[in-house]
Amino acid sequence: MIEKQTTMRFKLLLILISAICNSSFGQRIALIDTKFKTPILFTDSVSVNQVSNALLPIRVDEFDTLNAHLEFLKKVLSEPKRSKMQSFELKTQTISISVSRIPMAYADRYIITMQSLNNGINATYNLLRPEVPNKDGIKKIEKLRKYIESNTSLFGPPKAIEPKFYNVVVVSEK
Repeated sequence: MIEKQTTMRFKLLLILISAICNSSFGQRIALIDTKFKTPILFTDSVSVNQVSNALLPIRVDEFDTLNAHLEFLKKVLSEPKRSKMQSFELKTQTISISVSRIPMAYADRYIITMQSLNNGINATYNLLRPEVPNKDGIKKIEKLRKYIESNTSLFGPPKAIEPKFYNVVVVSEK
């Protein structure tokens, strides 16, 4: 009788531990359509096929940081000036946004590329190319933010986070 209860408790404990492990260790990933046409898909892993179909994987727990980075980039693009930074990166755990300055006569333009690395699969998304005016870059960033917000009924409003710069290259004065 005691042995039967112990076995039953052990099985119950295993089931409980298994349920906890399955729910807490799997990273929830949002697959964002870079054409903004289809709803966001949620998954626990990323495949090459998904990335080759223009889906950008972003971990759900990184949306706040990504939102802060996009807000910062909108601010940079909206203030026409000559920047002192030649290039820099904004990062989350799995996303890296590379920003490179292209000097122009009155105000700089930028190359902005977002890379996402999940499950060993690297996905790249060009937010802004140098031939595109900054105001069009602002529109694209805002379109991405609205697309994410309209598809994320599972999330609360983003928290305010200050971006941290990585790999900054400063323009030297001559």
